[in-house]
Amino acid sequence: MLLACLAHGSSPYVFFSFSATPLVVDGVMYLTQAPNDVIALDARTGRVFWTYHYNASPGRLCCRGLVDRDPARLLRAAERYDDARRPLLGAKALEAAAEAFVGQGKRDPARAAFSRAVDLYTSLGATRDVARLQARFRAHGIRRAPRVKHRRARRGWESLTPAEAKIAALVAEGMTNPQIAARLFLSHRTVATHVSHILGKLDVRSRIDIAREVTDRRAVAS
Repeated sequence: MLLACLAHGSSPYVFFSFSATPLVVDGVMYLTQAPNDVIALDARTGRVFWTYHYNASPGRLCCRGLVDRDPARLLRAAERYDDARRPLLGAKALEAAAEAFVGQGKRDPARAAFSRAVDLYTSLGATRDVARLQARFRAHGIRRAPRVKHRRARRGWESLTPAEAKIAALVAEGMTNPQIAARLFLSHRTVATHVSHILGKLDVRSRIDIAREVTDRRAVAS
C-alpha cells in the first residue's frame, strides 16, 4: 500500500500539522491551528481576517497514515479517494485503517473499516482481495457481520437500515455530523449520506424533524 501511495508522487515525509510561534506584522497576527490551518487576525481586537486550510492529497494522507499507523488519517484518505472516484485505493486505505485499529486493540472500528473495504473490493469484482482480506482478519477473530435483508418499506421509520436508525437517534441527541462520525468511526461524507437518506425516507426537511420523529417513536414504544 505504501508503494501505491509513493507511485502517485506522495512522500511519506510530509508535515501535516503546522507548528510555529505567532508572528505579528503591521498589526496583523499570523498563527497556526490544528490540524493544518493558518489564521490572520487583528492583533489588537482578535478579529479574524482570513483562514487558510491546507488539504493534503489522499496519497499523502495515506502514506503518512501508514508510516504513523494512524487509522484516523487512513480513514480520511479513504474518504478523499472516494471523492476522487478511486475505489481500489480507497479500499486499500480502509484495509490499512482496519489493521491499524487492530493494532490499537479497537475491534469495533476495525470491523467497521474491514466491512467497508470488503464492500469496495466486492463492488470492483476483486474476489482475490476479498478472500485475502477475510482470511487475514479471520486470524484476528474479525468477521464481517451478516447482511440484513432489505426491508420492503420504502418510507417511514421501518424503511431505515440499522445504521440509519442509530444515526437518527444520535441526531436526536443533538450531535453534529462530525460528532456522529467520531462516535461511529465513520467518515463525515458517510454520515452526511446517511442523514440525507433519513430525511428522504422520513419525508422531513430538517434535523429537528428527525429528532421529533425519534421522540414520537420512543413515546409510542413506551
